Amino acid sequence: MYIYTIKSLLDNPVSYSYSSYEGDNFIKNWLSHRLSHFERVSKHFKSNNKKPVYPSLPDILYTNGSFNVKGNEDESCNFLLGKYESSKKLYSQYINNKPIKINGYKNIDNYVSTALMMETYYSYSKDIRYLNCLLKLCDLFQSDEKFFYHSYYLKELLPKEIDHIKNLISEKSSPNLKNIYRCIEQTKTFNTRQVIKGLTLLCCESSRSSIYLQALINANIYPENIVYMNNNQAKNKDIRYNYEKLYQTPDWLFIPKEYIHPIELAKDNKINLIQVNTSSVNSNIMYENLKKIKIQLIIYCGFGGEIVSQKLLDEFKFIHCHAGSLPKYRGSTTFYYEILNKQSPSVSCILLDKKIDTGPIIDIKSFPLPFKTDNIDTLYEPCIRANLLCDVIFNSGISLNLKSKVQTCNEDFSNYYIIHPILKHISYSLFRETE
Repeated sequence: MYIYTIKSLLDNPVSYSYSSYEGDNFIKNWLSHRLSHFERVSKHFKSNNKKPVYPSLPDILYTNGSFNVKGNEDESCNFLLGKYESSKKLYSQYINNKPIKINGYKNIDNYVSTALMMETYYSYSKDIRYLNCLLKLCDLFQSDEKFFYHSYYLKELLPKEIDHIKNLISEKSSPNLKNIYRCIEQTKTFNTRQVIKGLTLLCCESSRSSIYLQALINANIYPENIVYMNNNQAKNKDIRYNYEKLYQTPDWLFIPKEYIHPIELAKDNKINLIQVNTSSVNSNIMYENLKKIKIQLIIYCGFGGEIVSQKLLDEFKFIHCHAGSLPKYRGSTTFYYEILNKQSPSVSCILLDKKIDTGPIIDIKSFPLPFKTDNIDTLYEPCIRANLLCDVIFNSGISLNLKSKVQTCNEDFSNYYIIHPILKHISYSLFRETE
């Protein structure tokens, strides 16, 4: 069953975050679902004798009139992609990058015209970001009968979307497997417990936070402080649960057996713990607590999707491990996009700056493809991030002497957004088979 079009996505938008792998039949179910909608759209068009009116694109303006949708189609396409992907809303007019909200966001022309543009751009560029956005927009059209008004254009658009997916599957059916079985250097560890003065782990309740801390402890790397962001005081801090095991556990990769709460890990390993009741890393109370301790470097493992403020960046040095090789794979769920494009996942360790994934690069490391049965989002992907994190801290030594290189990127548009479940399932098809 394809669940993403049950309710109107205009009224009930979905983020597609952490969509689960549902097996080989998922794409078949999606295809059957989409074809049935195509038949309904076609019937509606045949029963409606009105002359089709091409849907208008939103107006994108700057106050000096230097940029509008008609004169800068490449910029407009990327602008609209970013606006829809980040908010699942499109307005009829934007001025200086901000929507004019007086007319709301339910003008269906904006969405259909944008989808037609995304299809055109994907057709000639094959940039997967446009296809990702197109898939989400076609879900929107299928979820709400208001879009039957543009049945003439939808009956042309939907077969193209389907063909793009079929072609992508065909293209990826014979992947280049030369990098799958690469050897990875054994994880470096200190012989005895090393408390790194000035090193702080800033974390929250998440699988990644637990895995980072367990991996550091396994490598005998102990932060001087753990700052834990507590946004739900009622939760049990002593909870543990076993992770689903990977099909194979390579000797070079630390894989924890269970989730252990960061607070419990801090107490059991006698690491100074500072709990801050906050739901944002950028809150005043967080800033005040960080100012009270001596910090040389902060390992950032905060709430998903939150960007560290300029105020904190001006005061403290943050490192972050991003699942994707930078500068090319910036943004969200790039673990899967990189596998789609390169058949190999990577992790980049960077110093944070004010933009998303644009800070100076400390190190980049590529890893083998996981197996199809592996627990990716809550185990394998955080573990390879933790692997590079431990390497970076070990190589910097107890003095935390980090060497970084400023990113260079000539691409005008480079952010990826949360991957659509169809593309995620195609990515899964490239994973290694179990014996």
